[in-house]
Amino acid sequence: MQKVVKKLPRHVQENIEDLVKEIESGTIPPGRKPEKVKSRSDVFKFWLSSGYRIAVQTDDEGHGRFVHVETRSSFYESLKRKR
Repeated sequence: MQKVVKKLPRHVQENIEDLVKEIESGTIPPGRKPEKVKSRSDVFKFWLSSGYRIAVQTDDEGHGRFVHVETRSSFYESLKRKR
């Protein structure tokens, strides 16, 4: 996760790190999808060391906006269903 985040601008990186802390602390539960994604180009997806896969979209000011979080097992289940 750190490799992906390090490539982003500092203010984006800090915002995403805050989101990651919320996810890992359980504030944001797996499977929650609070907002629709308008354009896929601004969405960053990566795995956390804790086993969660998250997607974060950045707005024009570069603030990360939580889009989706899922567990490793739910991710693989969704792949099986797509086949």
